Amino acid sequence: MAPPPRYSPDEIARRLAALADARSNNAMEGLYESENDAVLLDAFARGEIDRAELDWHLRVDLRKKMALDIDLVNPIHHRKGFIYPGSFGSGRPNQPLMQFDHISKWRDYLLTLQVNDTRVPGIHRDAYHDALRILLLAWVEPAVVQSAEMQALRSLEGALRGVYFQRLYEKERTRRHRLKPENFKPGLRQVLSFMSEHDDLPDALHSKSGRGPGGALDTIRNHLAHGDPLNKLPCGGLFEGVRDVIVYAYRNHPESALPQSQVGGMQAFD
Repeated sequence: MAPPPRYSPDEIARRLAALADARSNNAMEGLYESENDAVLLDAFARGEIDRAELDWHLRVDLRKKMALDIDLVNPIHHRKGFIYPGSFGSGRPNQPLMQFDHISKWRDYLLTLQVNDTRVPGIHRDAYHDALRILLLAWVEPAVVQSAEMQALRSLEGALRGVYFQRLYEKERTRRHRLKPENFKPGLRQVLSFMSEHDDLPDALHSKSGRGPGGALDTIRNHLAHGDPLNKLPCGGLFEGVRDVIVYAYRNHPESALPQSQVGGMQAFD
């Protein structure tokens, strides 16, 4: 006898509608899942597979593609001295400067910065992990650090829009009644401030006053985007901050894996 369905017809209809809405929101950002992932996500929405099965299939596919491969760097450069700014707080290095003497140790630190929470859609996870791939190459060319930082902040902005776009849009429409969704592009500061006011974002992650360790993400983003000539040093704690805000934003979204192209962590290759 076939097992009973996981969800009622009404619940399945609701889940499929949520998936359609998520795909529509991602399409506005130019993001689409692969054909294989679309089949898996549809099956998950209908209750034909559970979260563990979905995660397993998508992790297997992802591990064939994603890696922080230290062999991208010539082995003659693998061992040397390398210093990178640290930061303080829970889950952070808790030291002002970190020292590495081999690229494998640098790679291992970068792996601690990845987003492992499966509630975060893989589209946004992939965008953030691209920043870590760029940052790996700072071992041989420090000039790429700012490119990695900018990519991390771009991924943060996209990830937060995925959660808060509709609520921000509805709020803005009370002031601009003719505003269309495709013409509304909330910036990073606007989204972070909304999170502080309406979603209890801790001051340690973002402070509207601009003071303290959480006051800098949108400021750093603006400095990078507009070419601040005095902004040349790496920003300690930036990647930890971006990771933590992304995970915080999706903490109440158990079905946020629906609109993703990939799910999973980054794999280390020696």
